[in-house]
Amino acid sequence: MLTETLISSGIFSMIALIGISVISLITFTLFSGQTESTNRSNLNETIFYLTREVQSAEGIRITEDGKCLEIKGRGRSGYNLKYSISEGYPSDYLAFNNKRLFDIDAETSRFCFENGLLRIELGTVKNNIEVNQREMPFVVTVKPRSTLFGEAE
Repeated sequence: MLTETLISSGIFSMIALIGISVISLITFTLFSGQTESTNRSNLNETIFYLTREVQSAEGIRITEDGKCLEIKGRGRSGYNLKYSISEGYPSDYLAFNNKRLFDIDAETSRFCFENGLLRIELGTVKNNIEVNQREMPFVVTVKPRSTLFGEAE
């Protein structure tokens, strides 16, 4: 009787362990996919607003290292919009006025002026929960309305 109870408890424990493992794997996969989907949506939204702001800006400045873009909005007294490439763990990110927008690789991302156009190079990553991700290049060029380009302090 004791042997039968031990064997049945062992079998039940193995089945429960397998079930919990499968549920955990499914939950992690769904969470990772949702995070990646959110990151893509934020990328599309950010690029839309960024290009719109650049096209209507009165002035644009980029830091020497290309990691910070400052925009002087139309009718504003100063550079009030700031996009910056920030380092973080486990992934870096693009920030707007110091608020995280979406996940990128800071080493391969930068802002620069090229032939009168603003070039935005972003090394996008899937999510902010995995380490050592391979970035995917995403490049946008925008023609600014303003001819006031410069380096930010």
